[in-house]
Amino acid sequence: MSVLLYPTCPTDCAGLLPEPLFVDCAPELRYGEIEWLIIARADAAPFTNIEDLSEWNARVALANTDPNAISIFHVIADLPEPEVTETTISGDRTVRGDKKFTLPFTIDELNDQNYEAHLTIECGNQFLFWFVTADGHIYNGNEGQLASMLTNLVIPRERTALVTIVGKMTWTNKRSPLIGIYPLA
Repeated sequence: MSVLLYPTCPTDCAGLLPEPLFVDCAPELRYGEIEWLIIARADAAPFTNIEDLSEWNARVALANTDPNAISIFHVIADLPEPEVTETTISGDRTVRGDKKFTLPFTIDELNDQNYEAHLTIECGNQFLFWFVTADGHIYNGNEGQLASMLTNLVIPRERTALVTIVGKMTWTNKRSPLIGIYPLA
């Protein structure tokens, strides 16, 4: 699989006809749960090919002070349906605004380095980010997605429950994230 690209949308009313594919005997399925959250500085260079293992190894090896470095978080997360506003205009036409995505996540390994990462995120910067599902698919294409990242410390009442860092990534986009194969899976 190569990284999918957005189609060029027509500017007339005729539109594009999608070409679906359904296979009775061997359907291609994808499974949920976001397992990895990858962030980079907002001014980081895009990947040349998000599916290239050598490019990932080079970015992972960079010091966090390098503008193209990435940080990889092991999380439990999902991507719910985005919010979108539909407006009826003249001629009984409907237009859609940008989609507002919110990706909630939990970090359940609370060591000093992860807690320090949480404190750094609290500075309020925006990040480029990608996310990876447990079945090895990476989302947000070569460029990543610019997003706000918020985190909070949660200490439960009971002694047997884990202290966690909960957070969310929020962004707007007209379209759903692009998908590829995560080479570090």
